[in-house]
Amino acid sequence: MFRRTPRIGINCDVEEDGERPRLALRLEYPDAVAAAGGEPVIIPPVAGAIEELLRCDGLLLIGGGDYRSGVRGKEPPGFTAVAERRERADLALAAGARKRALPTFGICGGFQLLVLSEGGSLYGDLASELGSEIAHQGPPASASIAKHWIEMQPEDGIGVAAGRHLVNSSHHQGIRALPAGWQVLARSEDGLVEAAAARGRFCIGVQWHPERERELPINRALFDAFLRAAAESASGDSR
Repeated sequence: MFRRTPRIGINCDVEEDGERPRLALRLEYPDAVAAAGGEPVIIPPVAGAIEELLRCDGLLLIGGGDYRSGVRGKEPPGFTAVAERRERADLALAAGARKRALPTFGICGGFQLLVLSEGGSLYGDLASELGSEIAHQGPPASASIAKHWIEMQPEDGIGVAAGRHLVNSSHHQGIRALPAGWQVLARSEDGLVEAAAARGRFCIGVQWHPERERELPINRALFDAFLRAAAESASGDSR
């Protein structure tokens, strides 16, 4: 059977700089995809974005700011909204990937997007709503990134070792309730969901940033599992 390098769509951010907004994407994301054996395909938030997704074998949803669709009433403390055009495009990409059962990997804000797009909900601000002693985000204006322990549950097909793992953390929102049909893969010591997956298809979200520390076994395993699923999608496609 003809096999090719799986093409992984990656959404990107929008920096609104006056009248000339520009695209933004940390190179760690496409670098991680390439290192795991995929071909990164950047999908900008334009009208034809969903058409590009149709030519991909997997979708990586990146982190970033906060989604308006996750707000319940008044904006929570620390709310920093993504650009409206990015939010519209990201929701369309998530819906398109779900419709096609396309292997999908959501990182930090990308995980939160997946949860929102399928009917789940978020804590608008962990510090004020959850009151945890765990630092899920580093101090303001600090270049350092917070770290904490998570407890990973055993899960066939992903290859991540069960047990405790030390992960980075850079978010002020978090998962309040998962969508129907999702299962928890990991929690932090304060009980917050740190990783979850949709049942019956490869759709995983993690709250930390595995692309920043690809050398760690848990992060390599996640990207490897994602690319394996995308490769299976590619092998059955004659494009």
